[in-house]
Amino acid sequence: MLEKKSVRKDGKMIHVRLDEKLHKKLKIKVAKNDLTIQEWVSLLIKNNIK
Repeated sequence: MLEKKSVRKDGKMIHVRLDEKLHKKLKIKVAKNDLTIQEWVSLLIKNNIK
């Protein structure tokens, strides 16, 4: 489980196209962790970029 941290609302944006099945699975996963997709992606990037 990812630790929820403050995510900035400003800054650069990225755009990722997902098929419908994958997007649905992602929405379920982030909801189970009480996160938004934005928060989840931001945390993944922050935790993997050094």
